[in-house]
Amino acid sequence: MAFASLKKETSSLGVRVTEGEGKLPKVVLTSPHGSEAELYLFGGCLMSWKVSNKDLLFVRPDAVFNGQKPISGGVPHCFPQFGATLGLAQCSSMDSQGM
Repeated sequence: MAFASLKKETSSLGVRVTEGEGKLPKVVLTSPHGSEAELYLFGGCLMSWKVSNKDLLFVRPDAVFNGQKPISGGVPHCFPQFGATLGLAQCSSMDSQGM
């Protein structure tokens, strides 16, 4: 699915696809009660979870958002497992097909 059409189709569901740090695509989930989460498609990394406008996750201030190295901080998606390379999914972009 094209990025532009994905943005249009999901915005009414509390799901926004937008450009994040380093121009990497991210998904922003918003609940009717005001909680918000940010998930970067690169590495499938949950970078922010806000409740009452307070972020509950830590992201290193020197985190690199270049689309080549895993993002330092948040909650990483480790696949197939933790190890020397931290899993191949951390250095890959997730596909938004089927959202």
